[in-house]
Amino acid sequence: MLQDCYGDDLSIFAVEGDINTLFSLFGNMLDGVHENVLEKMKDELKERKVEELLSKVDNIIRRLEKKDEKERNIENRDKDSARNAVTSSLFATKGAPSDLVTYATVDSLAQQRDLLLQQIADEETKIAELEARRQEQSRIAQDRLADLQKIASQFEQAADMCSAAS
Repeated sequence: MLQDCYGDDLSIFAVEGDINTLFSLFGNMLDGVHENVLEKMKDELKERKVEELLSKVDNIIRRLEKKDEKERNIENRDKDSARNAVTSSLFATKGAPSDLVTYATVDSLAQQRDLLLQQIADEETKIAELEARRQEQSRIAQDRLADLQKIASQFEQAADMCSAAS
């Protein structure tokens, strides 16, 4: 690059035939610019209190994470409490352990039923979509058939006119 800029005049920067002086001068200048830019960036960041703002953001994130953790713990305790209430209510009514098994079976079957009902609803939606598409294609086919019949009638009339003229 320096050779492109200075051409044969590059030798004026040489000290006893050594061109490295220019390179080192150029490098020192770039280092100085780099340091100056870094200093200005640091000063600007300090002036705008960016580090302080980032610290505040970190504190907010930590508080939100703690809050989420507390909410998860409360939710888990509520679930455990509900489970214990159901279990204790089964035994409080002097239910036998088989009642607990029956309850679990009924709950499982209810979940399976809900899943099956959802699958049926999904399939019914697909069927309705296919039916709508079939009806649309049927209408298009009927329209095309009517157009073809119209064209056939026109050809018949033309053929009749040709045969009558000859």
